[in-house]
Amino acid sequence: MLLSVKNLRKSFPETGEILRGIDLEVEKGEIISVIGPSGGGKTTLLRCLNFLETPDSGEMTFEGETYNLSSIGKKQINGIRKRTAFVFQNFNLFANKTAVQNVMEGLLASGMGKKDARRKAEQALADVNLSDRLDYYPNQLSGGQQQRVAIARAVALDPDIIYFDEPTSALDPELTREVLDVIAALAGQSMTMIVVTHELEFARRISTKVMLMDEGIIAESAGAEKFFNSPESERTKQFLEKINS
Repeated sequence: MLLSVKNLRKSFPETGEILRGIDLEVEKGEIISVIGPSGGGKTTLLRCLNFLETPDSGEMTFEGETYNLSSIGKKQINGIRKRTAFVFQNFNLFANKTAVQNVMEGLLASGMGKKDARRKAEQALADVNLSDRLDYYPNQLSGGQQQRVAIARAVALDPDIIYFDEPTSALDPELTREVLDVIAALAGQSMTMIVVTHELEFARRISTKVMLMDEGIIAESAGAEKFFNSPESERTKQFLEKINS
């Protein structure tokens, strides 16, 4: 088991409890798509898994090490985050750095030499079909290209797991397809991923498991075909019927 989470809870003063006891297991090589209505806790879950938000309580086992989430220390958090990567909705690129410099940044921070970091960054950008945009700044790139730079930045770190937070939500339909194709290619390489998405056909196509989150709980979790073809939860049936109507 790569990642296991038990009874994960998170509250905010202005909104109350957002995650209400999440249990989650992720095997190496799994692609898990998380779908559901807005406000259901999907993004908060991802941010807690990568400690962009600090969980209130729960237990996490990552790569065989178990942590109490109510008392986990900064050193432990940094150790976990070094083995994960996060792709944001809105790219989060450095505006004053080129595409290749953006990808190099995390590699240099990890202690890699500049020459090796440049080589690895160039390869990562080639893998997302951006070899011709190495020295372009974010404002010279389309939204889809910026998101592909962000994906290259994540992949270059060789993480054990990548979290994608609605990676196409800021893109128009034409650019959405190019980003989804890149993520699908990563799925074909057995990269472990958790993807929050509203692209249901994409989720059906790439996922080993699909989860519906609603009101801070996982209403259903199943293999993609079973989830879409014969869901057990009434909430899942209602959600899919509404989406497909």
